[in-house]
Amino acid sequence: MNLVLYAPVAVSPGGFPRNEQGRPYLPGEAVRQAVFTAVFVYATRRDRAFRERVRREVTARVPNRALPDLLRRLEDLLLHRWPWLAGLHVPDIPLRRVERLRVLWIRLEDGQVAGEAMLETTRDVLPLPVPCTGEQQALLDAAGRSFTEALADAEWRWIRDVLPQLEPFYQDLKGHVLKHAPLPLRVGYWTDDPYQGRLLAFWRVPEVRRVVRNLYRRDPRPSTVLYAPRLQQTLGWSWWGEVTAL
Repeated sequence: MNLVLYAPVAVSPGGFPRNEQGRPYLPGEAVRQAVFTAVFVYATRRDRAFRERVRREVTARVPNRALPDLLRRLEDLLLHRWPWLAGLHVPDIPLRRVERLRVLWIRLEDGQVAGEAMLETTRDVLPLPVPCTGEQQALLDAAGRSFTEALADAEWRWIRDVLPQLEPFYQDLKGHVLKHAPLPLRVGYWTDDPYQGRLLAFWRVPEVRRVVRNLYRRDPRPSTVLYAPRLQQTLGWSWWGEVTAL
């Protein structure tokens, strides 16, 4: 099995962590969180009972609850729904090549550039076994495809008027890559939104939007997306499986 980084992947503004020998690696936790996000959004779209539990949790008036506490609680709900996810261990992955790219932060609300930086990124095919059974793998594949297709479709609608040059990239992404790749994911630092898209299913639910905005000064949809102008790609698009090229 391989983790195929179809678009550039970054993990933080400060770059990739290094091991004791000073070599960069992609943290396994970045892949694990990408899987959790996909399954979480899939569950909120397909499982009414889970969606309602999430809605109640997000809108609960918990005194002095900080955003990280809410995110941990949402992960607890996911692990209660599928306990086997708690055992999903993804090892850190050594990187063979790292490239510094100029990256722009694009505000999805108005398409304006919110900032820019030179980020460490990587694009590669990285050996990585999938540590789950056939039935679990089928769930992950379905969840990854559902989340990434919905995210790509929404993201393109939000930015197409200000970044029309990205149309070929999103056409290929939506029309080919995400439909045929095994377990599509959005990995790493592709937005500065702390939800990483997990509340995307609630973006059009007025009650949830109002509470999230009032309590956490955030919107349920991602606030920004990271864009590499030289490559004409947005960051993070990947897949995990046996197929290395489409």
